[in-house]
Amino acid sequence: MKKLFKNDYERGKLLVDISVLLKEGYNISEAIELYAAFLMEDKREWLLHVYNEMEKGDTFADQLFEAGFTKEIINFIRMLETYGSFQKALSQSGYLLLKRHELKKQM
Repeated sequence: MKKLFKNDYERGKLLVDISVLLKEGYNISEAIELYAAFLMEDKREWLLHVYNEMEKGDTFADQLFEAGFTKEIINFIRMLETYGSFQKALSQSGYLLLKRHELKKQM
């Protein structure tokens, strides 16, 4: 399978952007559909697949491994998705990935 995201910046941006839509009042379905409309075909198909799996009962976190997300990020999102705020999980994880990318560039 082709890599969906080139780096942590792309993964982080996805999470932050979806979290912003959730914070602005969109539900997860609307947020994913709106965001997917601006993605390239392979990422759009993956994101819509993620939502379909969520409708079947899987968690958002369960879908992230195939997109190259690390176990730390997946577990953090899973924990907050289950016991806290989904929007906050996406936001904090996204900013962590953006910061990680920035630090890697500086090295």
